[in-house]
Amino acid sequence: LFRQQFLQIPTSLVDAAKIDGAGPLRFAWSILLPMSFNVIAAMAVIQFVYMWNQYLWPLIVIRENTRQVVQVGLKGLTSGQDATNWGIVMAGTIIALLPALIVFMLLQEQFSRGFAMSEEK
Repeated sequence: LFRQQFLQIPTSLVDAAKIDGAGPLRFAWSILLPMSFNVIAAMAVIQFVYMWNQYLWPLIVIRENTRQVVQVGLKGLTSGQDATNWGIVMAGTIIALLPALIVFMLLQEQFSRGFAMSEEK
């Protein structure tokens, strides 16, 4: 994701920064970072959703059922011997979905700016 973003940076911009006396760190901080906010937001959402939806790692590492993550708890609700109460399972699914949805909504503006910038090119 970042590789594609940085490949789209025109070499004339790099040359202009060198002429202005900006070193590599100054160029990265003042030019690359502001131009890459949408990519950083996309990566943040992707990584958060990936980590939030982990199932196998918490199942292996966390031994106490009282400390288990919500995804493992939902799986436990559906694999019971009795009839599954789908209303409780769906309510738990909505609760498990909320943090990822909140992160996406907070970073949605960055996505919109990124799409607007890509249309201007």
